[in-house]
Amino acid sequence: MRRFAAPCFVLAVAVVLAACSSGGSSLSVADARKVATKAQLTAADLGSGWTKTADEKPSDAGSQDKELLKCLGAESSPADDSLAESNTRTFERSVSEVDQQQVVVSSAVLVSKDKADELFRIVATKKFAECITKVFEDQMKATAEDVTYESGAAQVARAPVKAADHSVQITVPFTFRSDPVTFDGQVDLALVTTDQAISLLFGFSLGEPIGQDQLGHLTDLLAARQKV
Repeated sequence: MRRFAAPCFVLAVAVVLAACSSGGSSLSVADARKVATKAQLTAADLGSGWTKTADEKPSDAGSQDKELLKCLGAESSPADDSLAESNTRTFERSVSEVDQQQVVVSSAVLVSKDKADELFRIVATKKFAECITKVFEDQMKATAEDVTYESGAAQVARAPVKAADHSVQITVPFTFRSDPVTFDGQVDLALVTTDQAISLLFGFSLGEPIGQDQLGHLTDLLAARQKV
């Protein structure tokens, strides 16, 4: 399966919020690390056929993050705006020779609940959905010269997750052509926040989508694990 790097933009955007939020942390660094480590998924959480294919340490903002910040009209900051970050895990499943699915998950604990709340207000907008769609579209087009990628209209839904303070899901359908083959696919992005903790789930599918039931199940698990 072709692997695509999920944008790590949530933490990059969180960095620029230092000037527009306040409030101190109610968690120690040690507790923050425990929460960030616990707020993760396993292959067993995703179910039959899923395999963990990567478990990577946090990295600095890359070109995708900078492109997204530019689209949003924000400037990056050297400030470190998180108390702790989890590794980024990638899970994959082959539904058939054609249908492929990928889920990428990462979590962090920000320095205050105000920052997590402000981050949610930025992500849960049509503007953000349009920007992340453009970033992903540019990435897909850069994979090969003979690739054609067309995005559909992005949908933004503030999906309720019982254990979370906030949650939002962005869904973007697309058509991917690599002669002589054409695929229909979907990008799913979910952000879940509880107090200072945030979790990002990025889904990519060719053919059969990951599905709302599965995405709801996974965001429920993340929210339940965002507590000390």
